[in-house]
Amino acid sequence: MKSIRIIIVGIFLLSFGLPALAQEELGQSYYDLGVFAFEDQDYDAAVENFKKALSHNPDNPYYHHYLGKTYMKMEQYEEAKTHFEVALAIAPHVEELKYDYAYLHYVTSDYEKSAELFEAVVKDDPSNVLAQYYGGISLYETRRYPEALEYFLVASNKSPSIKSNGYYYAGICLQKMGEDEQAVERFEYVRDNADTESLREYAAKWLAAIEREQDSLKPYSLYAQVGYGYDDNVRLEPLDDDDLYADEGDYAALGLFSGKYNFVNKRKYQIGAGLTWYQTRYANLFEYDLMAAIGSLYGRYRMGKVLLGLDYIPSNYWVNAEEYMLRQQFRPQATWNASKYLITKLSLDYFINDNRQDDERDGDSADLLLDGYILIPGIKGVVLAGLGYEDYNTDNLDYSYNQLMTKLGLSLTPFWDINVNLTGKFYSKDFDDVDSSYLVKREDSKYSWSLSLARHVYWDWLSVLLEYEYTDNESNIDTYTYKRNVTVLSLSASF
Repeated sequence: MKSIRIIIVGIFLLSFGLPALAQEELGQSYYDLGVFAFEDQDYDAAVENFKKALSHNPDNPYYHHYLGKTYMKMEQYEEAKTHFEVALAIAPHVEELKYDYAYLHYVTSDYEKSAELFEAVVKDDPSNVLAQYYGGISLYETRRYPEALEYFLVASNKSPSIKSNGYYYAGICLQKMGEDEQAVERFEYVRDNADTESLREYAAKWLAAIEREQDSLKPYSLYAQVGYGYDDNVRLEPLDDDDLYADEGDYAALGLFSGKYNFVNKRKYQIGAGLTWYQTRYANLFEYDLMAAIGSLYGRYRMGKVLLGLDYIPSNYWVNAEEYMLRQQFRPQATWNASKYLITKLSLDYFINDNRQDDERDGDSADLLLDGYILIPGIKGVVLAGLGYEDYNTDNLDYSYNQLMTKLGLSLTPFWDINVNLTGKFYSKDFDDVDSSYLVKREDSKYSWSLSLARHVYWDWLSVLLEYEYTDNESNIDTYTYKRNVTVLSLSASF
């Protein structure tokens, strides 16, 4: 009896196991038929068979993977994404699954995501040449040129069939990074060895463009501006002398000339010097006439997406033809091209001030400034935002203060080739000590906004410029509270 019971139990278990096994075998058969259809590029039949395979085993990651590959070939990308993600959730280790998922984001131009995914594929399998290559293109499309360059060079050195295409993109990355000599080497290889005529022609065009750019890389720049305007509350700026203000308006003529020359003038680095001369002359309030001579010695070095700079800026100011201030300025700065739409700049300005008429105003100051520039695609617009802090120290504590500075601006060209710039600024200034004259610790808040309209006239180098600025300075000491409107019409030339 015992043996009979064992046989009955075995038959009972097989009655449940055999259908499940049959289901799996049917699913595998339809999967095999789907793969054959896929290889024959009969994608409709492949989809039909993969769907039948999933009806017998809906949790098989291989079936989802190949159905996703088929949908991707048919450019039905949302369906492909759905099945890839199901397969990844079930068994992310399936061979080529991560690569195909990354490639899906690549063909749909989601380069940020495809770069991230290809980087993961390469980390798991450094020998995957195609992942290196397409990962490089994804990084290139997101303007991450140094990282893209590394991927292109690795892929090119591993695969002779990829080398021409990889060197072509590597050349572009090097050109974008300012490495013209290395870029020329890659483009020359492509020009001489590429299998296709079109790729050889593209490489030749890049070589010609680099040659033209090197020939035309202008070592100098010149700018001149003359204008006439009205100031309804004349004050001595930008020297920050609170005692020199007229509390009345006047017309003024202004002139500015600026030039610089690069002694070393490479795309990757420059070393040069410059000089700026500025002058205002009032019709009646001649005691506020200001002249300034501002020199500069500077160096620039481009390192991938980062531009490093160091400036030394000595300046001399005259008020009513009398020497007023000598100033030395040191400015280390770094500009980061974060993306195709965002540029950031961090700078530290350190000043040494020698007031030639009042020794109590001698001292130093430091400004820490962070600016961001957001490019608006499609309309040639730029949004500017800035935040800064200044620590201003003088021998007499009456003039020492710290200041918070913010700004927000917009630049665009909406119509008739007129460039419009609108900028708002806010300053919060707290003095370090009680004012010895007013026996109050001074606190100021200054608001200003400016609007400028500029347009080229006759020639690209000649422009007409209309500027307006409003300033409202509020102080807990009434003497320093004022409002100011300045309007200037200018003609400028740049070369």
